[in-house]
Amino acid sequence: MAAESKTIQKVEFFSDDKIVGSDSTMPFSFSWTTNKVSDGRHSITAKAYYDDDSIEASNAVGILIDNTAPSSSVAFPAYDFSVSVSSSLKITAQAQDNENGSGLKEVQIIIDGVKKIAISSAPFEFSWLSPSSTGTHYIKVKAIDIAGNSKDSFIIRIYVFILPSFKRKI
Repeated sequence: MAAESKTIQKVEFFSDDKIVGSDSTMPFSFSWTTNKVSDGRHSITAKAYYDDDSIEASNAVGILIDNTAPSSSVAFPAYDFSVSVSSSLKITAQAQDNENGSGLKEVQIIIDGVKKIAISSAPFEFSWLSPSSTGTHYIKVKAIDIAGNSKDSFIIRIYVFILPSFKRKI
């Protein structure tokens, strides 16, 4: 006597034992929008329902949900900082991913809307040679985590100026 084959009728998908989707058509998949799921580690499982009323459950697979952008700031210079023309200015940034996040991928230092450098690990510093002409410039930092979340810092305004020359009387 030949063994009868079972046919899957439906598959249900679970996150932390809560149903998040189902499908009754091969290849049994679902789309899951995770932006309302809490950040952190979650367990994904599936249950297959067969035509003979039997049920089989998959082994759990761990995933990390990260919907929160990392924080970023320009640590130095301060807002309205002044620097002389053609001088070196060390720009320092701070960035951190959230506690349950995927980790930082990179920190970008952006001056006047142009990305000057992307740094993948601390310290997040960049030595900028200020322009040879006076004017106002804007610095911001963009932190990007491994999940692709990103956040720009507040913009820091700085001034480039010419040092006054002093004549000495004899």
